[in-house]
Amino acid sequence: MEHAISSQSEAARTKRPDADSDRVLRAKYLDWCSARIAERFLKLTPDEIYELAQKASSEKSKGSRDAASASSDALPPADTNPIENFRHIVERVTEVLASNMKLPPYAEWSDAYRKRPSRYDDELLGFWKEAAGK
Repeated sequence: MEHAISSQSEAARTKRPDADSDRVLRAKYLDWCSARIAERFLKLTPDEIYELAQKASSEKSKGSRDAASASSDALPPADTNPIENFRHIVERVTEVLASNMKLPPYAEWSDAYRKRPSRYDDELLGFWKEAAGK
């Protein structure tokens, strides 16, 4: 019985590094994608940001079958809390940028990262460390 328990704990220890490294790699992928989106966002003019936010809201409204959810996706009225208005606009623009950018799927990115991590490490923002518990 003791041998079975020690074999199970050894198996758990050998699986753990793979799970940890996959968690770290996924966190780095999300960090890298966030950096690409942020980089693109920061290149936009204020007018482009507003246009993209309006486009995102109108597309959500068209795609929604429920009028209540469509109205909640529209840009907030100008007299709302400026901070909430700003957050809403940033959310909408981020959604548009993420869907329009040709970011690689995780499997493709992780293969490329494993081959040449230095190419990607310099482009990470560092958010992955907290997400991966580092």
